[in-house]
Amino acid sequence: ALSGRIWSVHRLLLEKAGWLFDLHKQLLCDRMTGLYNQIYLKEDFVNFLPETGSSVALLMIKPDNFKPINDGFGHAAGDKALSLMAIFLQSELSAVDIGVRYHGDEFAAILVDTGREKAMERADAMRASFGDIDLSGITGSDGFRICVSIGISVYPDDASSSAELVSSAHRKMYAARDAGGDRVRTEP
Repeated sequence: ALSGRIWSVHRLLLEKAGWLFDLHKQLLCDRMTGLYNQIYLKEDFVNFLPETGSSVALLMIKPDNFKPINDGFGHAAGDKALSLMAIFLQSELSAVDIGVRYHGDEFAAILVDTGREKAMERADAMRASFGDIDLSGITGSDGFRICVSIGISVYPDDASSSAELVSSAHRKMYAARDAGGDRVRTEP
């Protein structure tokens, strides 16, 4: 009787596996941008770090001047700008890297097998890429350029856990912003 129940549960799980995978993906993905979301960083990223077996750089990215888009052109314009930022972020990532919409207008990039030097190079390229986004269709003029502050932390050098890594990169992002913005910061 017990083996029959186990077999029934197993069969049911196999039948529902696709549905469960889709549900899991919906839970971890941001609907507007298609990137992973904050839940991914808090729950699944924990298991990701030990499995890599190498260094992982986490970049936390925040636009310095996003508020004027929302305030001047409305939240729909802000949503379009965020979607464009997600596209540009994704275009800067390799096939093994992971893009995340962290919170509101904040993004994160998980760069696999990437040390500090390479992470700085890639962060500078991302910063330039965000600055190249054409917002004229949203703002009605060519004069608006997105500037971003980026904080970088590297596992295992800067943190021994995913939560510490996120916290460290987040602090560095705000330190970059407080130092004038439009820059990359690897130190607190």
